[in-house]
This record gives sequence, C-alpha cells and structure tokens, in this order.
Amino acid sequence: MRQPSPPGWHRSDSWSGVVYAKRPFAGPEAVLAYLSRYTHRVAISNSRLLTLDERGVTFLWKDYRAEGRTRRKS
Repeated sequence: MRQPSPPGWHRSDSWSGVVYAKRPFAGPEAVLAYLSRYTHRVAISNSRLLTLDERGVTFLWKDYRAEGRTRRKS
C-alpha cells in the first residue's frame, strides 16, 4: 500500500527507478553547510566593489555589448 504524498508533492507513476541515498556522515548541519555554498552565492564579489558610502555603492561590471569593456556603475 502506498503512503500518501506530502502536501505540494506529486507522485509520478511514469518513473520506476530507485533512489539510493546514504545518511550524511557528519549530520544534517554538514549537509546544510554544503548546500549553502551553492544556494547563497554572492551577486557582486568584493573585488568588483569600488566604493561604499552614504551616497551609495560603486562597482565594476563588464559590458559585453561594448566588446567586454569594464564599466563603473553607481
């Protein structure tokens, strides 16, 4: 007998594979630390930041429409 699916999940009868997953050796905290490296990426790296003051932020960006020239944005 099948278990009911959790809310928001949809069961697929078209796939009959088996998922193999071991328990994490270092516990759930290590799994979250691993995943957070990929889900919480920085949008602008520190090397691209030029200034930060009460007026705003200035950073470098590459303009691919202008042959990849580096530009400043405030």
